[in-house]
Amino acid sequence: GLEMQFGKFLFLGREVVGPVIGRELKKKALVGTLLGCLGILLYVRISYEFRFAVAGVAALLHDVLVMAGMLSLLQVEVNSPFVAALLTVIGYSINDTVVIFDRIRENMKLRRRDPFDAVVEDSLWQTMTRSINTVLTVELTLLALFFFGGATIHDFALALLIGVTTGCYSSIFTASPIVVLWRNASDRRRRVAVPQRGARQTRPAPKPLQAARAASPTAVAGSQPASLGEETGQEAADTAPADEAAASVAEEGAAAKRKPAARKTGKSRRRH
Repeated sequence: GLEMQFGKFLFLGREVVGPVIGRELKKKALVGTLLGCLGILLYVRISYEFRFAVAGVAALLHDVLVMAGMLSLLQVEVNSPFVAALLTVIGYSINDTVVIFDRIRENMKLRRRDPFDAVVEDSLWQTMTRSINTVLTVELTLLALFFFGGATIHDFALALLIGVTTGCYSSIFTASPIVVLWRNASDRRRRVAVPQRGARQTRPAPKPLQAARAASPTAVAGSQPASLGEETGQEAADTAPADEAAASVAEEGAAAKRKPAARKTGKSRRRH
């Protein structure tokens, strides 16, 4: 019926995905993803810091999982174009992330005294226009391929649309916040560790008398007799008025005894 209506069919090729080929595709996709993430980790580690590399790879894994989950929900076939789309999204996403990291590194050199989270926020706003314009340009091209490219590249264009969109927001809302959280946690641990080390090294301050004895034993030993002499001098000064009063009383008593004796001697002389 179809040949009578449309004419003869010409079979250009036939592709059948069996269980063995499906396992090979899964293996290739997994190996390619891991190798790509490892290479990106080493590159970002050499160019930037280790925390930047970990944050970039975490954003890549986020993009891969989101894209695979969306395609599984849409029941898209996993084939060679899917693997190609997966690796393309990984390369595109890390490119956008590296642009933001590079701006953060430049601002860190110029603003050493500013808080790190403020530097990252300003860097994101400085690169926001570039990220949005780039993503919109790529997505317009992918939309044209999705609607007018035909059934052959339909799934490929769909995978790229999902991956590019997730790669755009993961570079801004996933990679950069991970770097900020990691840096702040490291700073808090460093601030907590420094007082503990100082507390271990400090010793209790010696008492003033002990410090003086340890500094100059001869001076302390020499100061003790001086203090004793001062105390005896003070006691002698306090008891001096009492001694003078007692001496005056004794002199008055002796004078009183002398007067009657003088009177008696005068009377005896008169009698003779």
